[in-house]
Amino acid sequence: MSNARRPRWARPIYVAIGSLLILLLGAGAGLAKRASQPMKIMARSHIQILQKQANGRFVQVDEVRGATSQVEASLLQLASGGIIDTALTLQAKTKKGRAYTAKLARPATVRFNPATGQLDADVLLEVSLDGRSATVVSKSTTESRRSPKGTLRGRRARGLLGTGPMTVNLVASNRFKPAGQPEMLLIVKEEYTLTPRGGQAREATPRGAQALEPAPRGTVKPKQSPLRKR
Repeated sequence: MSNARRPRWARPIYVAIGSLLILLLGAGAGLAKRASQPMKIMARSHIQILQKQANGRFVQVDEVRGATSQVEASLLQLASGGIIDTALTLQAKTKKGRAYTAKLARPATVRFNPATGQLDADVLLEVSLDGRSATVVSKSTTESRRSPKGTLRGRRARGLLGTGPMTVNLVASNRFKPAGQPEMLLIVKEEYTLTPRGGQAREATPRGAQALEPAPRGTVKPKQSPLRKR
């Protein structure tokens, strides 16, 4: 047997595959079927908009509630490092009536560990508020993030072993700086509901939230593993 060290790019792949195998061996064929089944992923977002003041502190000046979106993927795709590739555009009105839009500037990379329920996503967005735009780098997580609003805490995936919908909560604190405008922060809290295709998902829009235009569906393309190259 060769003692050659594994290349660095291979380590995340071994971790994801190893975690998934442990989970599948422990739960049996029923979970294996669930892991490969296409899932509807419904997202509900709450975005707090903070603006930097002259004293350097960030103060909330507006917010977006009831923002929703939807994509499709299987747990196997997410565990292998899925890439969300969609023309999805979020359009909403803020509490103060300002136009807010956000769309993917490039495919988003998702990392999901089915053994622990931890999920992380790297996203590059084009965000516009009242017609003033800027690129936003977002790193969402089920773990924790520091922010002027205190420590944001996500929640790892629940319901993985059941037959009903799975839920997961992500948080992010994103810098937003349109040209000629004060620096802002977007404090994002998202709840995702993953429902097997053909199942019934929970209503993603909370009671009293703004009505939004239906968002187009997206798809998730599995990232090609370097292990398959010869």
